[in-house]
Amino acid sequence: MKSNLLLLIRSLVLGTTFLISSLNAVSQNVNIPDANFKKRLLRNELINTNADREIQITEAAAFTGGIDVSYQNISDLIGIEAFTALTSLYCSNNQLTSLDVSANTALTQLWCHRNQLNSLDVSANTALTELYCSDNQLTSLDFSANTALTSLYCSDNQLTSLDVSANTALDYLYCINNQLTSLDVTANTALTVLVCSGNQLTSLDVSANTAFISLFCSSNQLTSLDVSANTALISLFCSSNQLTSLDVSANTALTQLGCSNNQLTSLNVQNANNTELRSFRAYDNPNLSCIQVDNVVWSTANWTAPYKINATARFSVACTAK
Repeated sequence: MKSNLLLLIRSLVLGTTFLISSLNAVSQNVNIPDANFKKRLLRNELINTNADREIQITEAAAFTGGIDVSYQNISDLIGIEAFTALTSLYCSNNQLTSLDVSANTALTQLWCHRNQLNSLDVSANTALTELYCSDNQLTSLDFSANTALTSLYCSDNQLTSLDVSANTALDYLYCINNQLTSLDVTANTALTVLVCSGNQLTSLDVSANTAFISLFCSSNQLTSLDVSANTALISLFCSSNQLTSLDVSANTALTQLGCSNNQLTSLNVQNANNTELRSFRAYDNPNLSCIQVDNVVWSTANWTAPYKINATARFSVACTAK
């Protein structure tokens, strides 16, 4: 009788120990409900170091590299919070409707474009230098904490405002096809590329952006544009606005100019370097009768092909006001 009781007690103890061990094992695994996300992580030998069927919390916390789960038909990234030392996350072209990266404070690169995100909080990601969040459904974004940001791509969203005044290290800014009515880049003196086409901008001050090499501001509602301070400018595309005059005579490095479909009556491209201006488009400006150039013969030979200028426009080295 006594021996049976001892056996029973022993069985209960062993069973309890096994249950506790099992529960501890489960609690040490990262919860990853999306099967496609989990499958991708399990296949990464740098993450799943013990090659089992789970990602342990210790494995996730120890990982200091980048995770690429783009194009994986993922709808949920729950579990990413366990990767507290993660430096890069590429999760573009999925079906994400939400993304929480508040625990990923070491992130320097976040590519989450082409999802279905309607909000994105990157306030905890102060080390972030690259953010690609284009092609989502974002209506607002706050970058005030991301002072290290050098590249920002937030095109094709539903943004009505964009404050980049705190992002003085910005080098590239792409905000195409939003609903912006204003954009202040006066604090972004390191900016070399600005692409803000397809908005509703009525004015754009680029006088402080002396490092500019490319400016794309087509399809807005600009009535004036002064690029005299942007002497390093190589590409300027400002078509489909309401510009009445444009002077690029100070832009001696210019190789591309597109200013079609405006209301130009004055266009000065006499920059002493017209022969390097290989791409030139100024058509659909019906009131533009004279274009000031370096050399009439050269411009006539190179810039009168279809879709370059209107048939009523002529070239001159000294256009005079009407």
